[in-house]
Amino acid sequence: MDNADLENFNPKFINIKDYKTADEYKNTFFIENIVNTSEYYELSILNAYFIHPFLSIKTIFEASKQLSNNNKSEITYRKVNDWNTKGLFEDKRTSNIQWRKYSVRTGVQLLLINDLKKFGYSNEQIKGIVKQVIDDSAGVLIKNRTFNYRYFDFYASTFYKRGVNFFIMIDDNCDAFYLTEKDLALNIANGLKQFKPFLVLPFSKYLSVLQNIFSILITKKQLQMNYH
Repeated sequence: MDNADLENFNPKFINIKDYKTADEYKNTFFIENIVNTSEYYELSILNAYFIHPFLSIKTIFEASKQLSNNNKSEITYRKVNDWNTKGLFEDKRTSNIQWRKYSVRTGVQLLLINDLKKFGYSNEQIKGIVKQVIDDSAGVLIKNRTFNYRYFDFYASTFYKRGVNFFIMIDDNCDAFYLTEKDLALNIANGLKQFKPFLVLPFSKYLSVLQNIFSILITKKQLQMNYH
């Protein structure tokens, strides 16, 4: 990743406090900074990568270990089963005897749920935040055609392709925003901190930890196959 790639994504600053709702802000950001980027035109292709279930539950567990400061914060089978029962995420296996496999989206969703639990959010609050981070999309009209793309897919692809770090900021209304480090700092400097308390979570770190652990596991598996 060279500096030129990082400089290519330099979003126009949009002040959160200038908008009445989170949806208004996110749609404005999407139209001002996302439409017409190379990532935007590739989203329909990259979508397949984000929804394909290839991550094992072991990958999710290992990722949570790297993100946690203590063993009590790690994701476990019991936690995953409990979250599934409570509707915090959907287990799409057709039978209980199948091995669990997760997409990148679901992997990030589980890491996000785990962090929100640590900070004391209720199940209903978590459902709302997860919907905004994982499922919400922007309907953009271009040449009489509406494109509905998930915010998640754009920010994830921009991180993977350009190395741009994004954070998830959650305000006291449980509205969730994707922000670059620069946007986060500018919003704080422009009075965001004076208006509402907020939580900031490391979206890009979720992605990078999953990617790194998956790569290590694949390498180990290849070495074992070569050895035998």
